[in-house]
Amino acid sequence: MAPWARGGKDSFRREEGLMTIVQIPRFILIVGAGMASSIASTLTPRLVATATRSFSSPGFPTSSTRPPRDFELNQNPLPLAMSSGVGVTDDCVSAFNDLKLKHDRKYIIYTMNEKMTEIIVEENGGKDATYDEFRSKLPSDQPRYGVFDCEYTDPKTGSNRNKIVFFAWVPDNAKVRPKMIFASSKDELKKRLVGVACEVQAADAGDLEYPSVVEKILRV
Repeated sequence: MAPWARGGKDSFRREEGLMTIVQIPRFILIVGAGMASSIASTLTPRLVATATRSFSSPGFPTSSTRPPRDFELNQNPLPLAMSSGVGVTDDCVSAFNDLKLKHDRKYIIYTMNEKMTEIIVEENGGKDATYDEFRSKLPSDQPRYGVFDCEYTDPKTGSNRNKIVFFAWVPDNAKVRPKMIFASSKDELKKRLVGVACEVQAADAGDLEYPSVVEKILRV
């Protein structure tokens, strides 16, 4: 008879330190838990690394790279200033170039067409026209653009000089819509007129005084 089968109470025991039948399930549990712990300790770093790569991949911002919420909500912010979309006719540019190069006119008055979709030439001043004539062509209640070939005396040299000045005439009592369109379209015209020395923004007759215009020229 096998040693572990001898004796009543000891019939299910093993001799010399061998495990009992009762201890075997416990041993299996301990061994199983150890294997599970070993497997977990092996796989966990791999799973963490995989998750880290996934959440750090392009298109999935991490906490360190995730943009602030207000940035997400404003992916396509509107520009602070928008162009009016008004065009500039070629005559506006060619008339200016004649004034600049040929000196065959003293000033140009620009306005909008009836639909206010294009800037056009309203009037040209002759080469002997005066500044007072130019001022008189600016309506008291309607916006206009203008250029004038100003003559002045250089205080440093005492010599006579000429500079082309751009005028943005937007009187205070003009209607709101024309004021807005003229204000937002000014740069579209001005950037086409290459050779302008300075700009005068005028809202009343006082802003058009010739001494103040010359003062602006001298500051350039």
